[in-house]
Amino acid sequence: MTTSRPTARTRAVLVVLTALASIAAMLVPATGSSAATAPPPVSNITVTERTAHRITISYYVPAAYYSPGGGG
Repeated sequence: MTTSRPTARTRAVLVVLTALASIAAMLVPATGSSAATAPPPVSNITVTERTAHRITISYYVPAAYYSPGGGG
């Protein structure tokens, strides 16, 4: 049985991927925030653009959500 050694390019890609994984682990918390609140129900959902690969929607969030103590 023979084994091949990774090329320099493969080793470089692995180093970059390992570094990115380390950075991502620092930026993304492992657990959810205890301060998070559930978002309010939205209204007036409409499709504003539709293409073969993308859809854009618009919606309204109740103003009370953004008032002090409202969670937004």
